[in-house]
Amino acid sequence: ARGERGRGGRFGARGGGPVGKHLLKPAPDETAFSEALLKRNQDLGPTSVAQSSILSLVIKITNVIDNVIVSAGEIEEMRRVGSYKKGTMTTGHNVADLAVILKILPSVETETALATKVVETLRTQDPLEVLSMLLNETGFEISLADATVKILIATVPLNMRKLEPDVHIDMKLLQNSLAAVRHARLFLPGSAGIADPCENGHYRVFTVMNLEQPAGLSITLKNVQLGLSALLRDLVVETSTWDGVTVKPSEKVYEKMPELELVVDDVDGDVEIEGMDAKEGMDSKRGHGR
Repeated sequence: ARGERGRGGRFGARGGGPVGKHLLKPAPDETAFSEALLKRNQDLGPTSVAQSSILSLVIKITNVIDNVIVSAGEIEEMRRVGSYKKGTMTTGHNVADLAVILKILPSVETETALATKVVETLRTQDPLEVLSMLLNETGFEISLADATVKILIATVPLNMRKLEPDVHIDMKLLQNSLAAVRHARLFLPGSAGIADPCENGHYRVFTVMNLEQPAGLSITLKNVQLGLSALLRDLVVETSTWDGVTVKPSEKVYEKMPELELVVDDVDGDVEIEGMDAKEGMDSKRGHGR
């Protein structure tokens, strides 16, 4: 009787009894959510025809500039930046940005010469293609009927001290073009962030935020992109269902540590830590220390 109890009695669960069934959960069906996300992305983004047109123009211009980099030696590098780089272009705004960083001091004459070289080369390659070129304060742009590529002129940082206001492109504009390269890397704690449109100069949104706020803003932006109204429900902390699609809040990328409050006993001088979380954390550290 003892042997039977050992095999199938209290200790028989390890053989695959009912306990194991509670450990398995079926994977949630996210088909509806994926379909809604894809549809929303299609509604926000440019059409396949527009994407093909902008891609073709970007490739042609980058090839020309790459040849200029090799032959002339006056360009340090070229970078894709902005919404085109991040894949966040929206419908009705079929514009790609390229930052061209010069080795030489950037003047209006230099800008004009580069723009003319690019356009003339493109027209030679395809005489039937109708191109237009426009100079502006940050560089120049080349356009087709349904696509535009903006060239942002910048220079290497060492040249900034050599700029002459009446001869070269404005320093602030050059710095903005360099910043576009940094801005192409993420809106999360530790990134360069974005310029505050309500402030003058190079004032970053992150300047007045603690580490929790950028993380919360990134979570909220994810939900807003789906076209959901934050006014109806707090989507950051609550799970909600919209037309059969379940939307769950994103996980936090930053969690604030509990504050420690030290209380000194007036009688024997002992130090106490206020707060259960803080106390448990300190006890854990002491345990590892032993």
